[in-house]
Amino acid sequence: MEVENQWGGHDSRAKADNFAASVLSWLCNSKGPHYFEDLADMMDAEISELFNADFQDNSIEEVAKQLLIMHEECLQSNYSSIEKLRNSHVQGNAVSQSRQIAGDDDDSDSLDDDDDDASMMDDEAVATPS
Repeated sequence: MEVENQWGGHDSRAKADNFAASVLSWLCNSKGPHYFEDLADMMDAEISELFNADFQDNSIEEVAKQLLIMHEECLQSNYSSIEKLRNSHVQGNAVSQSRQIAGDDDDSDSLDDDDDDASMMDDEAVATPS
């Protein structure tokens, strides 16, 4: 979402690539045991700095846990999680399934407000992760 909506500006793709490189570097170069809290903190700080975004839904922690699981499996030459991720069929993305709600215009009163609210509820229901 951050890249597609250019939350990091026009160079959002480059920032996302740098973020991925930072995560890889952390996994490959940090010494000692890897703790998901440390990875999550690093990821949160990077996302906040690069994209001015703050996630409070624990998704960063969940991604950090999964990355560490995949990292440990790869160290043991077990690539099943990687293959499972590659083969998983993602049904669209959150951006295409949801819509950004801009500030309301005080000048416009529409008769279709009820339809818009129903549509918005449908969009939110689809975008909510299970």
